[in-house]
Amino acid sequence: MKKYVIIALIGITFLILIGLIIKRNFDIVDLEKAISVYKQERDQAWKTAELWERENMEFIKTKNKQENRLVAGTLQNSALSTVKEEDTLGSWFGDIDKLKSFIEQHPQYSIPEFKYLTDKDWLKVAERGPFKTEADYRKALAQLRSYAKGHTVQMFVGAISAFSRENNGNRPQDYEDIIPYLPKDFDYSRYIGVPARDNDQHAGNSQTQWKITDVGPVDGIWDSRMELGVNPISYSQHSINTDAERVVRSAVVAFEKEKGSAPTSYNQIIEYIGQNAELNAADASEVFKCITTPIE
Repeated sequence: MKKYVIIALIGITFLILIGLIIKRNFDIVDLEKAISVYKQERDQAWKTAELWERENMEFIKTKNKQENRLVAGTLQNSALSTVKEEDTLGSWFGDIDKLKSFIEQHPQYSIPEFKYLTDKDWLKVAERGPFKTEADYRKALAQLRSYAKGHTVQMFVGAISAFSRENNGNRPQDYEDIIPYLPKDFDYSRYIGVPARDNDQHAGNSQTQWKITDVGPVDGIWDSRMELGVNPISYSQHSINTDAERVVRSAVVAFEKEKGSAPTSYNQIIEYIGQNAELNAADASEVFKCITTPIE
């Protein structure tokens, strides 16, 4: 009996060992499969990583090329813009030199107040260039005179305020009252005080309205008159001859349209000017000469 039991136990033990061996073999097979799958996934991951890296490098290269082109384009545009600005400034400064040269050759169009002009004033006028004809130059000088007289208005207002501070707030009653308060280099002879008329009397105000104005136009065609009201302060500039150039240029255009060529003398356009009671014939002739006379 014991013998059979021992044999049975040995058999069972053997079967168990066989089972364990078989199970281990299956586990090994599963492990090898898992390892194989892992290797495949690892290899695929490396390939994907390498692909990403290549794509990333290509993207970086492309991006750098684009940025380099953008920077190069920006630098080129900036350089072109700078060159253009320099050319423009150079043109303006050249026009300023031409204006100053014209003033030296035609001092009758200059006024002492030009010394008060700023660089900005000159540049603003130079922007209106190029100046090719006598009319271009004379209109530019008219604008410079306007700017210069604008600066004198500020001096007049300062002088009026200074007078009032020293006289219990009272306004000056005539031009001579403010002359001592003007700058030492101010040419006060260029201006006059215009007494108030009866209708300039302000209701309820014992002080009258008188004005300061420049002595007269420097250029009978292209110029302006300045008026500064003292009580209360008011300021205006108005052109003295606004229609002459417009009328003459319209006549020139009409002549060219009909004849097919530009007129060479004022007499040729007289019939195109027509009846204009406000237009002085001498002024019209002067305008024609100026717009057709080139200045080298």
